[in-house]
Amino acid sequence: MNEHEDIRSLKIALGGYFLVFVMKLVVYFVTGVMALKAEAFHTLSDIFVSRILLIAIYYSRKPADQVHMFG
Repeated sequence: MNEHEDIRSLKIALGGYFLVFVMKLVVYFVTGVMALKAEAFHTLSDIFVSRILLIAIYYSRKPADQVHMFG
């Protein structure tokens, strides 16, 4: 898998997590079941981790310079 496929698949996962988060919140507001609210906030942690991974991939693509020999 090359870098472009990594970024694309991570963006798709991030979009999927966001969609699931919104759906869980909507169902929570409709039903009032607290477990769905907890699950929605648990999904936020998945969004947070995926976002960090996406940022790390962008930073890892920087070219090498005098101080950072390996990029």
